Parts: sequence; C-alpha cells; structure tokens
Amino acid sequence: MGASTIPECVRKDFEAGTASTRSVATLQTLLGLVDATPGAATRDPIGPRAGSKTDTIPVRNGRAPPGKPKPARPVPASEERTKGLSGREKYALATETINTCLKLLNDTLRSSKAAAESKHSVKAFQSPASRPKKPLQPVSGNITPAPSPPKRRKASEASIAQIASPAEVDRKENARALANCARLSTAYLRSVDTKALGVRPLPKFQMESGMLALSNSLVGLGMYDLAVNELSLVKRSLEHTQRPPGGKVDVKVAETAKQPLVSLLQLALPNDALLEDDAISLALSYYQTALKLLSSQRRPRGIERIPEYLSLEGPNGYIAVLRRQSTLDGNATKVNKSLENIASVLLGICPSVASAGDEAAVDVRASPSPEAVFKVQTLALQIRAIVLNSSGQYNEVERELIGPLAKCMTAFARRFRGDAVTASDVMVESYKKITSGLPTRTGLPLYSIHSQLYHHADKAELYEDALQWAEQLANDCQELEANHARHIAAVAGKAAIEAHLRLPDARISMEKAARLLAGKINGGSREYETLVRSLARLTLLRSAPLCSQQLLAAAARFAQRYARSYPDSCIHDLQSIMDSALRSSKTSDDMLSWISLDAATIYIQAGVLRAVATCATERPLAEAWSVDAAAISLSRVLRGLVLKSVRSDGDIKKIPGINEDVLEPAQRGAMLEWQLHYAVELASRTKYHHALRKLLPDLLRVLSSVYDVSTYPIRRARVVFVVLGLHECHQSLLSEQVRQSWCENVPSDLSQLGEDAGLEPYAHDIVARSQVAQLFSKGRPTFEELNPALQSWQNIVDRRADGRAVSGMVDDPVSLQEQLRSIAAYFRMLGDDAATLAVLQLLVRLHRLTSTGSAVSVSSCVELAEQWLRLGYSEHAGSVLAQSETRLQDLKEANLERLHHRLAHAEHLQAMADTEKCATVLDEARSLRKELPPARISTEQSRAFESLHAQAWLVQSKNCLAAGSLHDALAAAKQSVRVLNSVWSSLERMEDGPRQHHRPEAPEPSEASMDGLAQGVSKLDLKAAATKKKQSSVSNLRGAAFWPIVPLIVRSLQHLSDMYAHHGLFIEADHYSERAVSITKSMGSNTLLSRAQSHRSQLLTLAGQLEQAELCLEMNDTSSADQVSLGQVERLCAKATLRRKEGSLEVAFDLYEQAEQVLQKLQSDSHIRELESCLDPSTNGVEHQFQSLALADEKQHGRTDPSSNAHAKGNHGRKIVKQPASATKNAKAPRKACANPQTAAVVMAAHRSPISKLQKLALNNKALVALQLGRGVESKDSWSSSPGLEQSGRVRHQILFRSALDNLDMDVTLNILQESTLSIPTGKIVAGNTNAVSAPRPKQPAQAKANATVKSSRSARPIEEPLDVTSSSIACLLDAARSCLLEELSLSYHLSSTAQTHADFSSLSSVTLLESAISTNQSGDAFQSIQQALHIDVPRVKALQYEQGAVEIERGESKTSDPLAWPKQLCLGAPGQVTAQEFQAEYIDIIPSSWTVVSLCLSEDCSELYAARYHSKQTPLVLKLPFSRHKPDDVDDDAFDFEQGRSELQEIIDLSNYSCNNPGKLDAKGAKTKWWNQRETLDKRLHELLINMENIWFGGFKGLFSQHRSQQDLLERFRKSFDQLLAKHLPSRQSKPRAQYMALDDQILELFIGLGHDDGTIDLEEPLADLLYFVVDLLQFQGERNAYDEIDFDSMVVEVLDTLRAYHEASNSQSETSPHLVLVLDRRLQAFPWESMPCLQESSVSRVGSMLSLRQSLLAMRARREAKAMQGETQDCYVVERKSGTYILNPSSDLTGTQATLQPALASLSEKGDSSWKAIVNEEPSEQTFSSALMESSMLLYFGHGAGSQYIRPRTIKRLDRCSEVVWLMGCSSGTVQEYGDLEPSAVPLSYLLAGGCTDDSEDIPSRCVAVVATLWDVTDKDIDRFSLAMGEVWGLWPASEQAKLPAKTPRKRQILAAPYTPDQVPKTPKTPKVRKTPAPAKTPARSQSRLRKGGSGKCSLVEAVARSRESCYLRYLNGAAPVVYGIPVYLGD
Repeated sequence: MGASTIPECVRKDFEAGTASTRSVATLQTLLGLVDATPGAATRDPIGPRAGSKTDTIPVRNGRAPPGKPKPARPVPASEERTKGLSGREKYALATETINTCLKLLNDTLRSSKAAAESKHSVKAFQSPASRPKKPLQPVSGNITPAPSPPKRRKASEASIAQIASPAEVDRKENARALANCARLSTAYLRSVDTKALGVRPLPKFQMESGMLALSNSLVGLGMYDLAVNELSLVKRSLEHTQRPPGGKVDVKVAETAKQPLVSLLQLALPNDALLEDDAISLALSYYQTALKLLSSQRRPRGIERIPEYLSLEGPNGYIAVLRRQSTLDGNATKVNKSLENIASVLLGICPSVASAGDEAAVDVRASPSPEAVFKVQTLALQIRAIVLNSSGQYNEVERELIGPLAKCMTAFARRFRGDAVTASDVMVESYKKITSGLPTRTGLPLYSIHSQLYHHADKAELYEDALQWAEQLANDCQELEANHARHIAAVAGKAAIEAHLRLPDARISMEKAARLLAGKINGGSREYETLVRSLARLTLLRSAPLCSQQLLAAAARFAQRYARSYPDSCIHDLQSIMDSALRSSKTSDDMLSWISLDAATIYIQAGVLRAVATCATERPLAEAWSVDAAAISLSRVLRGLVLKSVRSDGDIKKIPGINEDVLEPAQRGAMLEWQLHYAVELASRTKYHHALRKLLPDLLRVLSSVYDVSTYPIRRARVVFVVLGLHECHQSLLSEQVRQSWCENVPSDLSQLGEDAGLEPYAHDIVARSQVAQLFSKGRPTFEELNPALQSWQNIVDRRADGRAVSGMVDDPVSLQEQLRSIAAYFRMLGDDAATLAVLQLLVRLHRLTSTGSAVSVSSCVELAEQWLRLGYSEHAGSVLAQSETRLQDLKEANLERLHHRLAHAEHLQAMADTEKCATVLDEARSLRKELPPARISTEQSRAFESLHAQAWLVQSKNCLAAGSLHDALAAAKQSVRVLNSVWSSLERMEDGPRQHHRPEAPEPSEASMDGLAQGVSKLDLKAAATKKKQSSVSNLRGAAFWPIVPLIVRSLQHLSDMYAHHGLFIEADHYSERAVSITKSMGSNTLLSRAQSHRSQLLTLAGQLEQAELCLEMNDTSSADQVSLGQVERLCAKATLRRKEGSLEVAFDLYEQAEQVLQKLQSDSHIRELESCLDPSTNGVEHQFQSLALADEKQHGRTDPSSNAHAKGNHGRKIVKQPASATKNAKAPRKACANPQTAAVVMAAHRSPISKLQKLALNNKALVALQLGRGVESKDSWSSSPGLEQSGRVRHQILFRSALDNLDMDVTLNILQESTLSIPTGKIVAGNTNAVSAPRPKQPAQAKANATVKSSRSARPIEEPLDVTSSSIACLLDAARSCLLEELSLSYHLSSTAQTHADFSSLSSVTLLESAISTNQSGDAFQSIQQALHIDVPRVKALQYEQGAVEIERGESKTSDPLAWPKQLCLGAPGQVTAQEFQAEYIDIIPSSWTVVSLCLSEDCSELYAARYHSKQTPLVLKLPFSRHKPDDVDDDAFDFEQGRSELQEIIDLSNYSCNNPGKLDAKGAKTKWWNQRETLDKRLHELLINMENIWFGGFKGLFSQHRSQQDLLERFRKSFDQLLAKHLPSRQSKPRAQYMALDDQILELFIGLGHDDGTIDLEEPLADLLYFVVDLLQFQGERNAYDEIDFDSMVVEVLDTLRAYHEASNSQSETSPHLVLVLDRRLQAFPWESMPCLQESSVSRVGSMLSLRQSLLAMRARREAKAMQGETQDCYVVERKSGTYILNPSSDLTGTQATLQPALASLSEKGDSSWKAIVNEEPSEQTFSSALMESSMLLYFGHGAGSQYIRPRTIKRLDRCSEVVWLMGCSSGTVQEYGDLEPSAVPLSYLLAGGCTDDSEDIPSRCVAVVATLWDVTDKDIDRFSLAMGEVWGLWPASEQAKLPAKTPRKRQILAAPYTPDQVPKTPKTPKVRKTPAPAKTPARSQSRLRKGGSGKCSLVEAVARSRESCYLRYLNGAAPVVYGIPVYLGD
C-alpha cells in the first residue's frame, strides 16, 4: 500500500488509540458526505446507538432517526480540512480507512477483556464434545444463567459504567469512533460510481465481506446498534444480487416496512430465487454473524420468533444454505459442525432448564414465553438430530437428544401456564419432530419423556393419546422387574386410562396394578419417592374411574407404609394419595380395607390438625373440621378409625390421640371430641354396643383430662351435651357414674372462659340446647317449658342481620336447624299447630340468615307452608311457597326438597280447589321423581323418600276425588296408607327389636360430614326413664322416630276411612278410622287424639252406631275446648251431627252456630297476628318474612296463583298483617270490596280456602237443621255476613219443597196427596168420544230439563238472591225444587258419597212423584217412568260400582310389586251417570221374558216405600206407598210403619237366636215343652208380621209381585169392562159427557189382574178396595172430582171380582214357563224375609242388592248359555255342572247330628265315576284351602257354624278371581245383613256375589258366583238339616230320602202347623196386633197366582227348590223363612 491518504491528524488518532468524534467529523468532511457546518459531525451517520429499545432494523441508510441533536463540538480550522480532495483521492481515502479501522478494531477485540470474559459468545461456539458434561446440561451449552432484566440505559453506557478505569472508557470511545470511521468509508464506497472516477471496481461481494467483518467486530465489541445497521445493509445487498439491468436497487424494495431484528436470519429474494453459488459463502458468514448478534443481545421477543425465521425448509435459510455448501464442496463434516454450532447457540440463548431458573423463566419481561422457548429448543434439537442422522452417530442419541429433550420438556411442563391441550400438542409435536428421522427406540431413557406426554395427554382429556403413551411407558419398563417401583407406576397409569375408556382389559390392568402394589416393592428411597409421586399424579387423574377403588386402596396402603418408613417425606404427595383413596371409598367397608393410624399421621404431619385446632379456638367444632378439604379428609379418616376400633371390639389403641401426648391439648381435644361424635352415631347400631361400652368410657376419660373445666369450659359444656344425649338414648353404654362425673363439672360461671374466650359468643346457644335436652330427658315438655330456649334462639336471630352474624352466635347452625325441625315434628305430632307454626317460622328465619338457596332451607319453607295449610290458611301457604320457589333456582338438579316443594304446591292448589293446576304440578313432581331413582337416595333420606311417596299418593287421591275419579282416588289413598304402613312397620321393628331403652336401630352411618350432635333432639330419647314409675304411660309411648310420620299417617288413614265411607263401606272405613285413633293413642297426643275421635264419631254417626259415637265424643279431650282451632270446629260439628241424628235438632242448631263462630274467629285479623307472633310479639308476621311472590312455575306457564293475590291484597277486603313500609305507600287509599274483577277474583279465591269450605258446610248444615225445625231460612240473614259463600242446591231444594208441602197442607183437594199412593205412569188424557190420545205438548226429558235448569238458574237469578216462595203455585214450587236438586246432582253426582246419593235421589223421587200426580201434562209418562225408576235404583247401582271398584283395587294390590311406585298421570274426570235410555236398554231389556223384577226402596226418612216393577221391553211401573196411608182404628195404637215392622222383626230374631243358642236344661220337667212353646210363639209372630207386611204395607198393590204376564186382548177386554165400571159408579162421569178423561195405564190395570181371582181360598175384597181408592185419588189429582161417600165401593169391588174371574178363566190355559221374581232390595230392607209373604209362598223368588248385580248375573248367564251351546235349550236359564264341587261338613267337629244326617247324601255326590267332588269333613279348612275350593269347584256346600267367615274372610272372598257358581251356606245367620246406618250393608252372600267375574272359556272352571243360599237368622239344626236334604232332593243334587220328610210332632199340632197361619180378618185399615190372636181357618190373603213350575226340561231351579223345601221345616216361618237365595235361578246340569 502506498503513501497513506488518511490525514495526519486522523491517522495519529488511530495509531494512538485516541480516535474520537472529532476524527469522525474530519473524515466525514473530507469524504464530502456532510457539510462542514457546526454540529454536523455530532450526528450518528448510520443509525441509533447501542442500547436502543427498538428490535427492528432501520430502513434509511446513512440517516439517524429523528431526534434532538446534541450541541456541536467546534472543529479546529486547518489547512488540511479546507483543502478539497478529488474523487479518486476520496476513493483511496475511504479504502485505506476501512482497512485500517478493521485492523485496529480486530486488535482491540483481541485485547479486550470484556470480549475474553463474554461467556455467551465463547460457549456458544464451543464444540459439544469439548465442554464438561453435567446433569441436565449435556453438550448443549445450556448452562447459561438466565439474563437479568434489561435496563433502560444504553449498552455502551452500561459497559462503560462497569469499568472503573478512565483508560477503559477512552478505549471504548476510541473503538466506537473507529467503527464510525469504517462505516463512513463503506458508505462512501457504496455510493461512488467507479466508472465515473475511472478506478477499477471492487471484486464481487468484497464490499459485503468487509461489512460482515466490520459487523463481526462490532458484535464482539458490544456495539449491537452499529452491527445491526451493517448487517441490514448486507442483507439488503444479498437479497438483490439478481438485480435488474442498470445496477440500481429498487427504491420500493429498499424502503420496506420495518422488520424485526430476528428477520436477519432469513433472506427474502424476489420470487423466491436461489442465491448464486458465489454468494453462498457470503450468506453463511452473514447468517453466522446475525445469529451471533441475536445470541449476544438475548432480546425475549426476538428469541420467540427465531423458529419463524430460522426455518429448516426455507430455500435460502441458514440450514438450506449450509446444505448447498455441503453439496458444493462435499465437506459434510464441516457442515455438521456448523449445524451443531447453530444448535448450541439456540440452546444457549434459552433460559436454563434447571428448576432454580423457573421464576426468571416465567417472567415475561425478562424471558421469552415457555412455549416459545420450548419451540426454540425443539428447533435446536431438530438440527442436532439432523447432524446425528447425517453422521450416523446413533449411539449418541440418548445423550445428545433424548436427555436434553427430557429436561427441556420437563422445564416446559413446569413453566407453561396455558391449557393442557396446548401443552400436550406442543410436546407431542416436538417429540415427533425430533424423533421422526431416527430409529424407533424404547427403554428407560425415554421413560421421562413418555411420562410427560402421558401426563399431559390425560390432563388434556386426550385419552386415546394418553393410552398410547401409557403403553410406551410400560414398554420402557420391560427391562425392569415386575415389582419395581417404576414399573408399577407405569402399569397403574395404563390401567387408569383403560378403565376410563371402558376397554375390556381395564379390569385386568387394574387388578395387576393393585396386586403389584400389595406385594413387596423393590427399589431404593429414590425409586419409592418416584412411585409415590407417580401414584399421587395417578390418583389425581380425572379419568380415574370408580372401578379403580381397589387400585387406589392399594396405593393408599403403600403410601401409609412409605410414611411409616420415611417420616416427613413427600407429605403433600402422600396426602394427595389419601385424598383420592378417600374419594374412591364409597362405603365404610371400602375405607376400612386400607386405613390405619398412619393415615391420620400423614394429615397431622401435613399440618391439617394444627389448622383445625387453631380454627376451633374461635369457631364451632364442625366448622373447624370443614375449614378446608384437607380437614374434611382427616375427618373421614377419623370416622373410619373409630368404626374400625368399634369393629375390633372397642380397641382403644386404634383411636388416634389417645396416647399421643406430643400433641398440643387443643389439637388433641379437637380430634378426640370429633371422634366422640362419630362414636355417638354408631351408638344407634345395636351390634356395636358391646364394643362401645369399652371404647366410650376410655375416650371420655381421656377427653375429660384434656378439657379441664377451668381451661376449656365451653368445650366441656359441649361434650356434656353429647354425654347427656347419649345417656338418654342408650343408658347401657355409659354408666351413671360417667354421666354424673361430666354433669358435676358443668361450667356455671361463663365469665371465666380460659382458653375458650374466643367461643364466648356461642355460650347462650349451648346453654339453650342443654336446657332442651334436659327437658326432654325428663318427659314430654310443653310449649311453655320449651319457650325460654326457643326465645333465646329467637333473640339471636332477631339481633342478626346476616348469616355470618348468626353463625357467630350459634355453635352449629345445621345441628340447631335439625333440632328445631325435630321440635317442630314433636309439636306437630302432639297436634299443637300454633307451637309448630312458631317453631317453623323461627326455623325459616334461621335458614334465611344462614343457608339461602340450600336444599334444607327449601324443605323448611315447604314445611311452614304445609303447616299453614293444616291450619286452613291457604293464602299464607301460597306466599311461603312463592318465597321458597326463588330458592329452588339454586338447586340445579332433582332432589327430595324440590320434590317436596312440588307436592306442597299441589296440596296448596288442591286447597284452592284448582284440580287442573294441581294435576299439572303433580305431573311436574312425577318428572322429578324419574330423576330420583331409589339408588340415589341415601339411608338417612329413605324414610323421607318413602313419606314423599305416601304424600304424593294422598295428594293424588284428594285431587282425583275432587275431579270425580273415585276409583283412582281410592286406589291412591290405599297406596298412600300402604307406603306409610311399611314405614311404620320398619320403625316398629327397629324399636321393638334388640335394643336398650327402646331406641330404633339406625342404618350404618353415612360418609357425609358430621353436622352436629346426632341430629339434635331427634337423636335423644324423649321418653321418660323406665325408673320413673309415675310416668310409665309416657315411657310406653312411641319414640321420636315416629314423630315426623304421625300426622301424615293419621291424615292418610282418616282420608282412606273417608274414602271407604264415601263408597259406603263401613267395615273398611271403621278399620282405618280405628287405626288412626290407636296411632294417636300410642303417641300420647291428646290434641291429635281428640281430632281423631271427632273424625271417628262422624263415621260412627253416619253408620248409625250412635252409642259408640257418643262414647267417642265423651272420650274426646276437652282440655283445649276453649281454644280457637280447627280441632274445636271438628269437635262441634261431630257433636252437631250426632245430635241431629238423634233428633235433638235444637242442640244441633246451637252447635253449628258455635262452630260458625269459631270459624269466624279463625279468620279474624287478631287470631292470624297471634299465630304469626307466637314467639316474637314484635314480628310483622309472615308478610314481614316473605314477600308475596308469584310462583315461578306459574310465571313460566303464564299462570297466576290466586293465593299470592289474595295474600297481597287482603282477605275480603281486609289487611291480614302489617305490610312493609314500601308496600304501605300504595295501600293508604281505602279499597272497596270487589271494586274490580281482579279483586273479585281474589275474594273468590280466598273463599276456596279450607276454612271457608268448612264455614260453607257448617252454614248449609245449620240451614238444613233449621228447616227440619220448621224455621225459615233467609239467605240474606244466613249468608250475607260471609260474602262469597252460597246456599247449596240441596238447601234451596229443601226450602222450596217444604214451602210446597205447606201449600199442599192448605189445599183442600190436595192435602191428602202426601199420604196417597202415587204411580208413574198413571194414564193418558183421551177424548170423551174417541179413543184417540190427545196430542200433548212436548215435555223435556228429565235430564235435559235438569241441564236447562242449570243454565237458566245461573243466568236468571244470583245464588245469593232470596227465594220468593209465597207467590208461586204448588206445581211451580215443586218444579223449582226438583230443578234445584237436579242442578245440584248434575254438578256433584260424581262427587257424592253413596249416603248422599241415596238421600238426593230419595228426595228427587219424592218431589217428582208429587209433581207428576198434580201435573196435567202426562204426555211424557213413558220417559218419566224410566227416569223415576232410575232415581230409585241408581243409588244402589252406584254403591255396587263403588264396592266393585274397591274390590278391584284390592285385587290389584296383590299384583303390585313396586312399593315405591309413583302416582301415574291420570285423565281426571268422572264417569257419566247412566241415562234413562241406557238403563232401559242395558238393565231392563236384558231381563228374561218370564222374569219379573221388583225393586223396593225406602225414602230417606223411612216414611214411604218406593217400588219399581220391571219387565223386559216394557217401561217400568213406579209406585210410592206411604206407610201412613193406613191408619189404625184406635188413635192410641201406633201405625204399622217401617220402624215398627223392623223393630218387630228384630225382636223376633233376637228371641229366636237366643232360644237357639241358649236352650237351657231341656231335661227338666216341662222345660222342653216350654222351649217349644216359645219357638212356636215366635213362629206365629213371624207369620203375622209377614201377613201385616203384605196387607198393610202393600195392600191392594201386592199384585206388583205377580209373575203373571197379561195378554193384550184380554187386557183390552178388562179395560173396557173397567171403564164401564168407572162410568157407572163415578159421579164425575155420570153427568154431562166430558171432553177429556184419564185413561189408566195398562200397568195400573195389571195391578188388578196381579191379585188373581176369588176362587174361595183367597180374600180379594180389601186389596181391590185399596186399588179402587187409588184410582179415584189419581182421577181426583187430575181434576176429576169425586166424593168418597158418593161412590159405592162395595158394588165396585163385586163387579171387579167378576171381571177378574172372567179374565183369569180365559187365561188359565195360557200358563207361563219358569216364571221367576227377583227382588232388588234397599239396604234397609234386606233383613226381611220377603220371600215368605203369603203372596209369594212357593213362588220362585230370589233377591239381589242392586240392578247392577242382577245385570252382571244375567250377562254371566247369557255367556255361559252361549258357551255351553245346549241343544234344545230355549229358556233363559243358568245351568251348573253337577260333576265338580266341594262340600265342607262339620268343620268344627261339634255338629255330629248334622254330619250324621247329611253325610250319606253328600257322599253320594262322589260315587259317580265322572264326579270330581271333594270332601272336607271334620276338618277346619285353612283360608288357602277354602279359597282353592271356591276357585276350583263349580259348587261349594258349607254345613257348619255361621257363614264360614272363621275360615275365610269376606275380604278374601271378594278378591277371588274365580268363584264357585253356586254356594250353600247352611249355617246360622249365614245370610244376616249387618246394617250400617246411611252406609251400605254387609253380608257374606253379597261378598260371594262380588267374587269372580274373570272371563273363562272353560266349561269346567267357574268364573262367577251367581247364586248363594243362606239363612237370615239362627235356625235349629234339625230343621235346617231337613231343609238342606229336601233342597238337594228337589233340585236333583241327590236322590230322595225319608230323612227329608217332616215327622209329625203330634197329630194335633202338626195339623195346626201344617197349614199357614191365617190371622183374624184384617180390617180395612190393618194394624199390627198388640195381642196375638189364635189364627182361625179363614180365608188366606191373596197369594200369587204364579205357582212353582218346572223348567222346560222338567228340572227345578235352585230358587224353586228353596221355596218348596220350606215345608220340610217344623217351624215353617221361624226356620223355614230364614233360608233365602241371593242371585238368580240356577239349574243343575246332567
């Protein structure tokens, strides 16, 4: 190089090392780059200095970024500066300056200590094999310490500040000046045009190479800002190597947007063109320098983007260029080395993987993100993998790749804060990238990597991936032993994932892991620790399924062994394992399989007990033990250890804390006290008592030493409460000494609390609870005794505004709530409704402050609402339910509380008479129940669950009843009682089983955390001690376990009793009513017993058992008679009902008035306020506690609950309680009653409440009593004081009817109407000169008219309007009365009970017959007769339908398998009433043509007899026969009415039964004669009674029973003669011809024909006279006036006799085939032997209870006849096969005479070869045997005592699916009918007729009983035996014998008794003789002309056989009249 062109001054500065900015400015001026102006040299010619914040590359060349320039330094003037240089000189200057500066900078770099000490640069370029190997840092150079956070000052300033000497500062400034000079020179050379200067151009890339050399020096010297600028220029030059012709750079390309610094690692050529080959070397140098720059700066954001720019796939990237270089020169080793250097640099710039650097690595200000770091590390390891794969050094993979990857992955897992899915994806992607090109490898080196991948895949719920990595883990451990700790961890992990995925091999893997854990495990402490941590990680897996409990238990056992061997090691991991094992242990046995004392030790070492004890010094113990999850886990461990100790016979050594004196007293006491609570829970299990007797004393002894009274007084008092309760419940577990030792040291002075000073706020609560416990231990306290404790809690609640404050004064709020709930159940059981309400209100307020939204809070609100409903205040209940509805929103899933709420809501709607909404809510409850299978219900909730089922069935039953679905209502009521019976029985078994002090055995304690002292009072035995003799009655009472269900079971039993009474079934109703009374007695609840007695009294009164009803009322508790309650109302109403039944109407009226007054008080404001403020007089009531909110479910459905409006707006326009201030602002204005429709709706809704219903019932009953007393009932006086109440249709009917009767009495013509016989039909109005019937005006059918009346009465007259009864005619009054009753029936027929139906239709029959008699419109007679007949028979049809429905329910009960079935959804609706047309078609027209059916029915007051005669295809004849129509001649004699006849019959039967059963000593002289005289006298009296029944009750109308079927031609001839007779003798027809007259109906004429004719043996004069009087009366009522004294009745009788004789002589040749009469008897008429009346003697007569029973028998007869298809059968008859049967003879073995008489005949039944008769002789059959005989035999013959009810219950008979077709019950009183007042009678034969009914196609197996022979009263054995033999002979069952013949007692007596008795001639108005007269052989009364005839085949029916066999009895009536046939005629088959 020639002479230096560098100015001397500058050169000297360079050589001296004193270059400065002055040198730079000088050079700048010489090169002409800037003007020599002041300040120009001070600007940085290139860009920002080092330390700049920017991470981007500058985009302008040679210009500094905008900024404020520094003050310019003066440049000394010199000749050299001012002298200009030529272009060539400048070119030479620039070239020399570059070379000089590069040389000087390199020298400076080599001599710089800073460069020598730069660890980053040195280690970044070291060979991987040259560095020492350290754990976690193999060959990667990854030991660079984490960089400190960047500082805001410049880098050059920072480096200068770190050098203390001024020389070092000068050196740095000199180096920077040199760098700037070199940069100025390069800038000049880049900008000069060499061609213009005439110099040789620089070789290609020489300039870029120099710039790279300069950049490399700048990086080494720390001048990064200058290096960045130079590298940017080089990058731009390389990117434009293929520039367009002209050689100029595109300005647009040059002026690109700012690029990040890391973009230096990527060359972006236009169109992705490849670098030229000669540029590759330069590019490699450029990349190396750029990478060096990045590693030196360590900018976090730049590092994060390295993978983006340092790509392995880019065409011009660093890696790609290296590969091209390798291709060009063929030196792969050099390239691999370069790649290794790149990998080392990348690893070096990342934070350290050591855990010590985690804090700095996650600092986003100082370090890149963990995910970005891991990606950079992955890139580095990828590059290293390329090197290893290229070199084939696979033996270095584990050391160079696997090890570093495992450490990087572990560090990433620790530091990453993102989601698990991202982490898993990143790790899996990294693993695959690194190992993709390498051979597949497994083994221990990969264990750590696979473990991380498995853990994160499972955490991310990528279970298939997790399973893949788990399998890899298992493969990695194949070289280890099976019982190695690491191998076990791998197996367990794989098993967990398999189980989660439900793979078939899961169970095998689980068992393998558990088996390996249970055995000996190899390994050292480090391996064990690894296993512990792996198990801890495994147990925390969310995928661990329930089936892994065995594995977790084994893990817990290993954890406990490890804790025992290595104390204080891995405590948190061990605790995690224990937590998981506890979670997987679903039962106590699961936990006991692995738990030990070491489990408690683990938690204690973890500091859990210390935290609990610290919390217990200021908070309740339960709260301390639930302070966190760890405390709860330790609590469960303690529970398990207590249970394990108890099961180990009370081993105290297994209780932690007993011998651990190292624990602090507070910690030890907290643990021991908590275990004491668990031991108390176990005390309810009798099997643990032996162990607890050993454990509890020791535990209390240690606890007593810990809880000294002076140090821990509050805690000791808490334990005293537990001890007292435990001793009361189980005296055998604690001795009296132990109890006394604790009670003696009860703290009294609470001012000195010692260590319990922090528990001072809870002292009052604990004292109150102790008082309650002491009161219950002494007996059954009253509300006044418990009130102080309740008031204490009330004060606590009142003084606190939020739950935190309340919990600060209540030791255990949950336990207190349970205690209050138990007290409420106690008061509810006692029937103290007010006290129950007070306690529940306190409980709800407590819940509001402590557990808002919780399930138990909702339950308390529901109980409060139900209590309001029990009190009758449905509007208050609605408000409470609305408030609880908001809390239900917090209950996300179905539970018992939500279900309970729905049921309470349904009950509320039911009380408001809203059946449709109630059904909707029940459907909602049904849906909730589907989500609550029994398996989800805990043991503690099981009884509540069952009780809710019972409650649901009860609500369903009541709702069905309200909707008219009586069958469903009864079935639901039965199911409700059935469920409750199951609950009650289980409680009885537990209480009566092996126990101490009568305590029920509780189920195994659950795993739920302890809520306090054994559920408060419910765990205490509140009965008196057995040692207290004076309270023995209390000690025998049921315990506290029965309290919650007593009110419900009593209500259910009473409701079921009401349902059976509603169905008319007294026996069942009486059973359940008596059961309810017995339950209340067993509980000692006087108030509840009083209400039960009142309820029972009502039932007994209804059943006519007035004496027992009176006894019930006398036994009724009157101690609370002065209290205002519903119980008082019920008591008053029961008394009033009884007095009314007795006839004491005045007393009944007064009692109803008292009940009405009590009801008014119940609705008063003062009474409601008293209820609401029972505990706290200052409370504002329920509205202060709960705001009126609409029920949420009704909001959803767009419905509004009436109760909410009624509660908000008041009841009847009054203010119920004080409103909140916010509500009173809008309520100041006075309100008018019903001012708008909404208010009116509110008032009407309020009157649907239970109290209003009772009030309406009392008012209506009082009105009816007033009418009976003859008092007028004005609606305005009776109901105006109670708006919204209305008179019932029955009351209005009675008002109108009685007014009509009063008008009848005043009418001269019609005043005899009430005592006259009336009929429907009567006749038709015909023209006087023609027989044509006049065209009548159409008349509405009765039902249609009733419907029209309903509409018109509602629209025309308000219900409350007084009825005007003074200006209406009699006909109008009767019509209005009938319309009112029809209206009532149309609305309530389906709701009415059988008793009410009888009464209603009796009244309807009476008013209808009266109206028809005086009505001039007779055109509708045909329809009216059917309708009237329906009125007579429909009550009995309905009664039988009800009874059959009840039987069907009982049959279905035995088939019901699920005791916890939920009520099904029903289509509510009542079955329709039978219409007249249906009755004609389905009941009358199916009667066989030869049969006659007569239905007899009494009026409600028994003053009239209604009779309806039915013939097939004919309209019925209906008669009203008043008993008062025949009056005795002597005014002192009583009329022979029904009551007298019944009394006479009952007296005869009683005397006969007595004489039969008590014959006395007949061997005495004259005793036998006397006995026979008594029997014969009774026989005569019975005969006379039957004659009087026929003559007086029926008289001339006995033809009603005639079975003669008239011929139409003969009848027309008789009519003509009879009309002539009337025209001859009636004055009304002897005057001028009438335009119209009444033509009598054919059926009226048939009454005459039915009397027969006077053939010398019968007397027809009186009957004919009776009928003639009847005809004259009918004509008179229709306006044809005739005076009796103007008519010659005697002549008329003679002429009628002649006409009858002519008729019968003409019809004698036309005899009928098999005539039969069926009597359909009313419930009060079945005791009479109607079949033995003279007119029916020897006739075929049977009886049934209703037309429905007859219809069903006829249908069975038709089906059987068609099934058998008998050839030649032309008659309607029922044939039974004689082959099959069973007879039971003398089962009691004391009827030897009967057996001797009947056995030969009975034995003959089985002698035939094809016979299958079975015999039961001298053997008592079991009920099963009897049932089988009935089901398998076509006939059953019973010859024993009674009806066999001692062998088979009637209830069992009814439930039979099949029954014998014919049954003989030949015992005493086997057919006796037991009457039950207004309810349906009961008789064994009726039970048989209900049996069977199943369709059967077999000819041999019977399906339904159609005939029963039974006796109405007791009979003597010889007569009945002869009768039985004769009946069998006549029927053809066995051959005739001499034994059936009647031996004459004496010829004289037999002659007298052989003929029927005929009393003296009965006068015209007969009477019952007071003195019995000797019968004279006069003419007998008229008898039926239909004598017994054999069937078409010559056979005799069973009914005919019975009639003929009566003559075989010595006492023809006393014994012979007793057997009767229930059912239809049955013929015996061949």
